[in-house]
Formats: sequence, structure tokens, C-alpha cells
Amino acid sequence: MLPAKKHSISKNIEKINSGNFDNNDVNALLMSLRHYASENRTFKEFADFVAHPIRNQGEIKTRLDYLQDWSKFANKYLYGSAEFNFSNPFPKYILKILKYLHSRCDPNIFSHAKISKTSLKSFLEKCFDNIDEETITLNRLVLENYPNRVDIQEHISALNYLLEQSIFLKPLFHQEEIIQAVIDVLTSNKIHFNELLFRKQSDKIMLYILADLHLSTYTLHDRSELNCHIGGIEYRIKDMDNRKVIRSKYLYLIARSEAARVDIKGVELPLQHSCILINTTLPAYRWCNPSLFINLGSSYGSYNDQDFYVDNNYKLASISPYQGEGIVDITFHID
Repeated sequence: MLPAKKHSISKNIEKINSGNFDNNDVNALLMSLRHYASENRTFKEFADFVAHPIRNQGEIKTRLDYLQDWSKFANKYLYGSAEFNFSNPFPKYILKILKYLHSRCDPNIFSHAKISKTSLKSFLEKCFDNIDEETITLNRLVLENYPNRVDIQEHISALNYLLEQSIFLKPLFHQEEIIQAVIDVLTSNKIHFNELLFRKQSDKIMLYILADLHLSTYTLHDRSELNCHIGGIEYRIKDMDNRKVIRSKYLYLIARSEAARVDIKGVELPLQHSCILINTTLPAYRWCNPSLFINLGSSYGSYNDQDFYVDNNYKLASISPYQGEGIVDITFHID
């Protein structure tokens, strides 16, 4: 890295460390370090995600493609009239879903089964055959020579269980992981800065990142589009031991794909499949402007189909009066 570039980045860091900075300063830091982080996979992946609305490579692209494939599966088999059974031919993208889930899942989810994650990987690789470019089926010849017929059913049961666990995929990025990746890139490029002061600004940095990525659109493998939203803008108040206790969600960035639409009391609502891309340690109650919250009794939620910015008090706020569909994004039980 040239001395002039180092100097520019150092001045940027000094401004961030002062606590008086905005989203332009955060974006400038991420973009200026992108081309000097080839050996830091986490930072490169995250910075590319911030920079490019078209995802054509990397783990985020793979996760978003998975989300789109899962939504097709849910629309056809969970909410539609089709029945899914491994005994019958099925779309090839379902095998793609299974391989992705297998590679990212916690090995402990198979603790109840009589098989291992390794043996299930072998089953996925060896026991399916292509019928055509779009359809796949179990390889009967391989199954006939399988050592144990009971093992076959165990593996099929494990695959069904894996499909059920798709909602438990871990977030791709955590706040501490992102901040640490930035620090590592700065250090590896011998840029001198006050790490302690930088870490103290990590909450503000993440808030700007979330606000910048909110309502961003990404193009997937089938050229369809998927939107990202800030989630977790909610808290609830509980009475405990004659005092009120606030339980707040942490803000996160979530990608959603519509799986189906259902009619509930005459109102058509979307059923969405989602995955968390970025987790933070930002309690919504503390980091959101009070005007965002809608009183639902003991719970407070918000609309997330509106534009956000970070106000002068470093809180997430709405840019303009709400004009969306009026669906409150909340996961707390509403009393």
C-alpha cells in the first residue's frame, strides 16, 4: 500500500475514532481496504457484499441462492398441493438445498440419529442420479448394493430432518467478526491506529452499515431479485417483582424471499422464508428512535418497509412519514 493511501485511511480512522462520523466515512473505510484484503476472506466477502448489488460469487451469493431455492421448495411442497417423497423423482435444486444445509449445519443436530455427518455426505454424493437436467432420483442400483437396508432409511430420515432444520442456519456475519476483520486488515497493512478507540465505535459503525444495506436488492442465480431488511426493531415490557423490565431484540440484517401468499380473514399476506445475514449486539430499544415503535400492548414493533437513516443522536430513524403496507414486523408474542 502506498504511503499516501495509508495516510488517507489513517485520517479516516481518526475521524471514526473521534465518534463524530457518518455512513460516508464507514463506506469509505470499507471500500478503501477492499483491494488490500485478499488474504482476509471474511473482510473481502463482507466488503464485496456492501459494494455489489449483483452477487455472482462468494458465500453470501451461495446463501442467497439457497434462500431462493428453499422458497421454491416451500411454495410447491409446503404451501402448495404437491407432496415430496424421496421415493419419487424430484427437482435437482432440492439436492442442492440438502448439500448446502449439510455443509453449514451443526454436526450435533445428528446426535439423535444412528448416522454421522460424514456418512450422510457420502449418501448425498453417491445415491442420487440425474434423470434429466432438471430432475433427480435415488440410484436404485447403488441402494440395492447398500450394506444395510436399515441404514438407507436412517439416511433418508436424516435428510428429511435436515430440510426441517433449514430455519436454524447461523447468520453469515456477526458484529464482532466484522469489526475484528477490519482491525486485522488494518494491522496486516501496517496502518497505525488506536484499536481501543476504534472498538468503542463498533456499535455506531454497525448501525450505519445496517442503515446503508436496508432495502438493498440483490440479483440471484435465476436473475430474480431478493431484498434485505433491518429486523429486530422490537421490544416488550414485562412486570417482574413489582418492576417493569424491558426485553429488547438485537438489530440484524435479514434477507427474505416470498414463498407463498395466504388469505387471512380477507387479507392476502405473504409467507416468507428468511435468513439472517448480519447479527449485531445493538438492542433495538436503545438504538432506534422512539418514533419507530408501534404500541401493540406490552409489545412494541415497527414497520420495516420504510427508508431508514441514522439521526444526529445516532439512532435509527425513518426518513419520511410511513406509506407502506402497514404490516408490523414482530416476533414477540403479542398479548
